[in-house]
Formats: sequence, C-alpha cells, structure tokens
Amino acid sequence: MTTIIPNTIIRASAGSGKTYKLSSRYIALLLDGKPAEEILASTFTVKAAGEILQRVLQRLSAAVLDKDKYTELCKSLRDDFGERIPVPNKEKLQSVTAELARNLHRVQVGTLDSFFHKIARSFGLELNLPPDWTMVEDDAYARLLQEAIRNVLKKDTGNASGKINGLLHQWHEEKSTLTITRELVELATKRLSLIREVQKNPAVWDNEILFTKESTDDEIERAVQTLERAEVPQTKTGTPNKNFVKTINKVCTLVRKEGNECWKEFLESSTLIQAVADRTGKYYDKDIPDELDSAVSRLIEQARAALLNKLVRKTRAARELLTLIAQEYDALLYPSGAFRYEDITEKVCRASVDDMISVQMMAHRLDSDLGYLLLDEFQDTSLPQWKIIKPFAIEAKKSGSVFVVGDVKQAIYAWRGGVAEIFDKVEEELEPFDTQELAKSYRSAQPVIDTVNTVFEKIEDNLLFEDETKD
Repeated sequence: MTTIIPNTIIRASAGSGKTYKLSSRYIALLLDGKPAEEILASTFTVKAAGEILQRVLQRLSAAVLDKDKYTELCKSLRDDFGERIPVPNKEKLQSVTAELARNLHRVQVGTLDSFFHKIARSFGLELNLPPDWTMVEDDAYARLLQEAIRNVLKKDTGNASGKINGLLHQWHEEKSTLTITRELVELATKRLSLIREVQKNPAVWDNEILFTKESTDDEIERAVQTLERAEVPQTKTGTPNKNFVKTINKVCTLVRKEGNECWKEFLESSTLIQAVADRTGKYYDKDIPDELDSAVSRLIEQARAALLNKLVRKTRAARELLTLIAQEYDALLYPSGAFRYEDITEKVCRASVDDMISVQMMAHRLDSDLGYLLLDEFQDTSLPQWKIIKPFAIEAKKSGSVFVVGDVKQAIYAWRGGVAEIFDKVEEELEPFDTQELAKSYRSAQPVIDTVNTVFEKIEDNLLFEDETKD
C-alpha cells in the first residue's frame, strides 16, 4: 500500500518539539499499516534514539490506557496529517501497540552509525572485513594510526626525516614543539577521511593550472628599482613626504633581504600596500602617484602568486603524505580487526558508490525493505553518510516517504565530518517536499531565543567567519 503521508522537511529550532513531531510521524506510519521493520528512524546519538523509541511507546500505551491521552494523540495526528490518517479507535491503537511490542527486535530506530554497522555485518566479504572484526574507541584508533605513521617513516628510508620535516615546516609556519609522529597523528586525525574522498580524482591535484605564474628575480628587481625611483608627494616646503619615503625604503629592503620568503610580511608591512591593493588611491591623505602605484601593484601580484603557489605545494605534500598513511592504516586494519564507526562508514560508502552493494541487496540481507525514512538531526550528517542514505531516500520517495528534520544553527559535529550544507541541499536533490518550520521553543524563554536569533541572523557578516563565508 502506497503511503498517503507526504515527504516532509522540517526546519526545527532547539526545543521546538521535533522529537514529538518525529514520533507522531512514526505512529502515523504504524497506523497506516506500515511494518516497523520498514521504517528507519535515525538520529545522531544513542541517547536521542532511545528517546524517540521511548516517546513512541509511551504515547501509544498512554493512549490505550488513558482517555485524555487518547484524545490528545488523535488531535495531534489530525493537526499533522488531517484526513490522511483516519482517527484510530482504541482497538486499533491496542493492536498497533501490541504488534510493535512483539517486534521490538525488528525495530529500526538508532543512529546512522549503528545502521551502517548492521549493513557491514551483512556484507563482511564484499567489504573485505575479517570474520572477527570489532568496533574500537578513539584511543585504540590513535594507537593504530601511530603505528601506521611509524611504518611510513621506516619505509621512507634515507630522506624520510627531511621530507617530513619539510612538510611540517610548510604546514606549521611556526616552529613546532611536538614530535614528528605526534604532528602527523594530529594532521591525519583531522584529514584522513578527506583524503579518501579526493583520492578518487587524483588528476586534479596534478593539474598545472593550479599554479600561478610568478615574476623572475630580474623582474622583481626591476619593480623594486622602479619603486625606489618613483616620485612621491611633496611637503609644503618642497621636500619628499617622509611617510612615503620611509615606507618605500622599508619595502625595498624587505624584498631584497628576504627574497621569496618575504611575501607574507610584505603584504602586512605597510598601509601603503593595503591602500594600493584596495585601490583607494590615497596614503596619509595624499594621492598615490601612478608610477609608484604601478610598481607596488606588480609586487603585490608577485606576492599573491608566490603565496598561492606555496599553498598548492603545501597541500600537495600533505596529500602525498596522508595517502601513504592511509595506505598503511588500511593495511593494518584487516589483521587488527579493529574498526571505528568512521572506518565502517567509509567502507560501506565506497561499496555503495562503486555499485558493489545496492539498496536491493542491502534490503535482502537486512530482511527489510526500508520504504520510510525518518532522519533526525540531519544538519550533522557527513558526506559519506549521505552518500549511503541517498539511494534509500530515492527508493523511499517512489513508494514510501521521507521525513527530514534538522536545524543548521545546531550543527555541532563538523569535527566528525558533519556537513550542515547537506541539509540545505537535500530538498533540491529529492524534491518535491512539504517544507515546514518549527520556530516556537518550548524549552527556552523568549529573551534567550531573541538573543540566539540576533546572533545568527547576520552571522555571515561577522569578521571572525570572513574566510569561511567567502567560500
């Protein structure tokens, strides 16, 4: 039977009753005749998943036993779904509640991590997992990562220390007080999952178009000489303006003394450089002469090219090193049999994207067709997680339904790969959706809500987030 409950996205502020809405959706599906094993309700934490199932069971059992709770449940269903869900009688509620209680072992309410873990248990051979694999905590992962890094250092004999020290010097411009291994553990912990994504298109990293043409040493020297000879504004007594003279001498000395290592300091060395870059045409309320402006502009272009190329080289070096670490780490995973949830998610994601396992295969092995998705805290979904869930969502839209709830202001798991922007994209990727907003908070006083809204309303204009929001 095709559901008559529409696909829905809810943007829900904190304390606005999203768990209540999600439990109402779950109950409505049960009353519409959908088996519990065909409904996947996911959230981000085990505690939150337990609260969802508890809320469903409590509301159903309370409605069976208490007349007022029965009336409350019927009103809630009517408010949310109108005539789509007929008002259930007590017998119907009792039957649905009893059926759910008998099939708790079939209920699919949990975290996405636990769902992917279940998939991995059913596809161990396809995912190249050892028979006795187990899940480990972060401390065991850190030890395995350290061993992988040590193996990289041992294999890269001869010039390993120089290569890695060079990478760390580029990555950390200030002198590091940590050991090489600890530096690399920190780097790999943050970026190892990202490197798996970019490995799929290695040609991008080797494209020479990434580099910006730099000036030759002779061209830089000519620009410096032009700057030295350039006319500067005169004072009322007919002498050169000392602010211009002092700045020009400082810039020329810096470029000649420091060479190609000077460019970051050069850009920060004077407000004259900033004035030319911003095209204000003024320095200390004096017009900047054209010849001086032209010479400084050429040096600014060189600084820009040198710094961009340095960033490209740094990123390439990091990618090369992280690729070696990832290879060693993967080689250690199988014999150790110790995996994190992130490792399992990556393996399931790669197998799904590469069509090694399909939605139909997963449904068969899991012994349930997941035709109804209820995805909570969606703003904390990572890209690999979405790549796994998306095919299920596409299938569910054909004959079932999809329910997504979240709030980008509550995105707090970016450190675990959560990408809040996915929440904004899901509507256009899986349209059409019935979009709703839950703005009224039942948890916080109005002054607290007003303060939060004021802070987030124009957060993209905050200078602290300037670099991030420009992208």
